[in-house]
Amino acid sequence: MAEHAELLKFLDNSPCLIVDASHASSWTLQTVLLEMGVPSDRVTILRKFEEAKTFIANKKPKLLIADHHLDKNVGLALVEQLEKILESHQRICMVVAHSPTEAAVAEAAEGHVDGYFVKPFSSEAFRSRLGGIVLRKLNPSPYSVKLEEGRKFLSAEQLPGAVKEFMAAKPLDPKPTLACFFAGHTYQKMGDINRALDEFKQGRGFQNIHYKCLVGEFELHIAQKRYKDAYELVELLKANYPLSPKRLGQMFMAAVFNMRFEDVATFFDLFQQLDQRSDELTKIASSALFAAGKHFIEKKEVKKAIEIFQKGFIVSSLDMHYLEKVVGELLKNKSSNEAAEFLMKAPQRAKGTLQFNVLSLRVDFTTQKREEAVERARKTLLENKLPPDIIEQMVKFMAESDKATLAEGVITRAAHYYPEIRAKLYKILEETKPKKSA
Repeated sequence: MAEHAELLKFLDNSPCLIVDASHASSWTLQTVLLEMGVPSDRVTILRKFEEAKTFIANKKPKLLIADHHLDKNVGLALVEQLEKILESHQRICMVVAHSPTEAAVAEAAEGHVDGYFVKPFSSEAFRSRLGGIVLRKLNPSPYSVKLEEGRKFLSAEQLPGAVKEFMAAKPLDPKPTLACFFAGHTYQKMGDINRALDEFKQGRGFQNIHYKCLVGEFELHIAQKRYKDAYELVELLKANYPLSPKRLGQMFMAAVFNMRFEDVATFFDLFQQLDQRSDELTKIASSALFAAGKHFIEKKEVKKAIEIFQKGFIVSSLDMHYLEKVVGELLKNKSSNEAAEFLMKAPQRAKGTLQFNVLSLRVDFTTQKREEAVERARKTLLENKLPPDIIEQMVKFMAESDKATLAEGVITRAAHYYPEIRAKLYKILEETKPKKSA
């Protein structure tokens, strides 16, 4: 049959990949491909998302059929990966949806996804859909030809020529969403932000959740620091498409700038689901969670703040500098007991270090353990440098306890590290009156 020959011509002996956890549907897909003449050693079935990522990176399949649901991931993420390896005319990407809603998402991923079908499906339905896609790849429409010409100009950085081709493509399709996206992208590269935004919005007018136009508009708003406008698109992106580390970081930023601190806490779950987390995302996420915790501290919702701080501490990989900031915020809020409890979340490797001991002193200075803490601090100062604020509290407490001689010893030792605070420490000693014992 003609469609069989066309498929083999398009594949040119390249591998095909089916990624589907269902044995029944993957067997149906494989059977159809074999019936269409694809050699059995050219068809691979995988069940796991990570296995599929590795296969795509190494084998570069020209045909990818991915289930929308894969572990905690979605098939569109694999489609995005293949898109970075092969040009649109070199590949076919299809998504197996489970509902009309998922099918609408797949359709909106135009430019990524060439076709979709909804479970349950028949062999004939898949054969027909695949055959139609192959025909379009081998015999592109005038609209597709114009888009490809525009993309060539775009790749060559000939931006006016690219815009001309993309605008010429629009009348050739009733819903020219891709033409709108590429025109918007080109205008953005030219620095014409308003026209770029108009094109992205026009594309979304044809299809509200069109992936490329949606992402284009979102990232333009982020680049222009229009965080309110950007945040209005977050739910659409989050609900429908896979999130890259870059995009999740942008969402954290937009949430903070819009004071949407409840949402910042929910983004933690999205962070945990990512297979790869860039250093930049980790930094943004931990900072955003700290800002959210601080917000709830200011609202006197200490319990909620601590829950969020804990998430930020996890994101930071139990970083002691992060813990130090949290303890500081809790102490400023006079939440000494909570600060003491949070301090104990420090990893075992940190306990006993000077940094941990200093934090412990700061906490204990605000509790009934103050006298014990001052003595610990005095002994520590004999061998280690302590921060000036700790030393000041030591001198003040000793003066209140009528221990001027001990205080002078502390001042002498402290002046070895900080000569510039000697006068200040003596002033504290002179002005602080001993407290009368009860």
